[in-house]
Amino acid sequence: MASKHTAGYQLSQWEKTDKILMEDFNGDNTKIDKALRLHDARLLGVPALGRNLYNLFLQQKNAGQDVSWMQGLVYDDFSDQSKIESMEEHLSWSASEQCIVFQTSREEECEAALTTTELLLNLTHTCGMVLTRCDIFYNPKVEIWDNSGSAWVELDVIDGSRREQNLPSTASIYEVAYLVPRQFSFSKIKLRITLRERYLRLKTFRLYNYCFMAF
Repeated sequence: MASKHTAGYQLSQWEKTDKILMEDFNGDNTKIDKALRLHDARLLGVPALGRNLYNLFLQQKNAGQDVSWMQGLVYDDFSDQSKIESMEEHLSWSASEQCIVFQTSREEECEAALTTTELLLNLTHTCGMVLTRCDIFYNPKVEIWDNSGSAWVELDVIDGSRREQNLPSTASIYEVAYLVPRQFSFSKIKLRITLRERYLRLKTFRLYNYCFMAF
């Protein structure tokens, strides 16, 4: 095992007396792959492109215009519960606000997950991303179901920003973009979004919408 690591990405640095293990190399390669994927996504402008397309979609949808052009997008604005498979304790759907409310009166730290139904896509893609929008400065944990590996895979955050929105209870929202690994093949997707009180120290906050977008 390496006794030292680089300052930036914590890559292995061996001394002559260290035992060299395969796990060290595999771990380093995983860190390098992640860093390169995030760099490529930012370099190609994926977060900005996704946000612009999603905002255009929402503007046209809210104006009653045809949005069939956006074939590679699935979203939930929580106008109903049709895309929700399950919600854990502390989460509830608000019909009046059209959002998911996280609320707890407990003193201990807690978290709760919303799991979506299988969401169908009809577009061949080369890149994917997820956007979430909350009423506070916060990055929910977002995972995608990997059918081939039968496991949840956590997505990496590539960007976050505050945006002005005409929402029922707040003047602005915090929007976060997540990069979906290229190895996924999408004809349908399933997401799990986890909200965590222990990082926020808040007892109530809201998830207004999310979307998955394939390019």
